[in-house]
Amino acid sequence: MKSAPLVFAALLSLSVVRAQTSPSAEPEPESRFNFELLPRAFQRNPNLDLTVITEMTDHGKKLPPVSPQAPAYYAIQSAGYHVIGDQVGGTSLAAPEIEAVLQRALAARGYLPAATGHPPTLLVVYFWGAHNLYDQNEAISDEQWTNNILERAALAGGEKFAAELNQAISRSDAAAMTVSTKLGGTAEDGSQSLGAAAAVAQMNAAFDPVRLFKQKSPKNEFLIDQASSDCYYVVASAYEYASVATHVKQLLWRTRMTVNATGVSQPQSLPVLIAAAAPYFGKDMAESEILTRRAVPKGKVEVGTPTVVEAAPAATPTGKP
Repeated sequence: MKSAPLVFAALLSLSVVRAQTSPSAEPEPESRFNFELLPRAFQRNPNLDLTVITEMTDHGKKLPPVSPQAPAYYAIQSAGYHVIGDQVGGTSLAAPEIEAVLQRALAARGYLPAATGHPPTLLVVYFWGAHNLYDQNEAISDEQWTNNILERAALAGGEKFAAELNQAISRSDAAAMTVSTKLGGTAEDGSQSLGAAAAVAQMNAAFDPVRLFKQKSPKNEFLIDQASSDCYYVVASAYEYASVATHVKQLLWRTRMTVNATGVSQPQSLPVLIAAAAPYFGKDMAESEILTRRAVPKGKVEVGTPTVVEAAPAATPTGKP
């Protein structure tokens, strides 16, 4: 099998050039192709690179659509905070903080907490954390390296995208084995034919399946870049509430959210990530949605629970009945 650092190098090659814009059009203020010279860690209000995807099961697709006009009621449960890959320092948010933001985002789609008169029909289970690259100095097997990348690919692009990337990596491994055999071959006179073999290797690199998969579309480039970097993530899964007590818990839908972790903290980015995902909870998506948001939205206003305030009676002018 191809060594993991080589697979990783292939994924990083041909990175998205976010400075690309149409010569005849001005770049959009929130475009993900904007280019910023100052590293995020030194920006007061950096752009965040986000991905969101919701995948529904066949059972979930059979249920009536949920909306603010036709709400569904849920119970909620935390599955905790998890760091995967290299252990990197930093602070996160506590479960109550994540849950509060998540509940506001769910409410925007018509998912409301169960209450008296509205028993739960769903159980929403969520977990969050950091998914990091392995330190290249660690003794990590090829399989662990590949799985580490594919897990982030599934978080950013969904199961279908991760499966397609896995197939590309497998084809790339097979091609590398073929080139390796040719590099070890000999000419008719018994000398090693490294010149021809090297030319074959260079040609094959240009047509590497991982490289071609990445070049297939700007979205693929972005998602592979996201899968090739440290990220923070949140996963929310909705189960049929009645099935929770049985041996077979019926999954209805699962929403995966990621934000590139370069130069930003979890407290700074996770609330923005969850809020941006609000339109996509419970929505069957064929592919991942790529979003860009500022860490501090412009004109941000914290709005509490709406209340009705009765108008005060008009004051009686002094000296009049």
